[in-house]
Amino acid sequence: MLRSTQFTYEVGMEGAERERVLRNGLRLTTEVTLDPGEYRLHVAAGTRGGRSGKVLHDLTVPDFGDQLLMMSGGR
Repeated sequence: MLRSTQFTYEVGMEGAERERVLRNGLRLTTEVTLDPGEYRLHVAAGTRGGRSGKVLHDLTVPDFGDQLLMMSGGR
């Protein structure tokens, strides 16, 4: 099943705040709820100036409902 979720953020800033973001970058965080299965995550970003980038990542969401959760620890 193909599902797509798109988030668009308009970010405007000036002065010292803008300079700090240009120097250090900007981090945006969001959560996406996924059913167990195999996924390919596509993340892209772009600027109004035309610069853009994209990264792909394959990931597996395990089905914890079918298995007992086991933990161990050493002393």
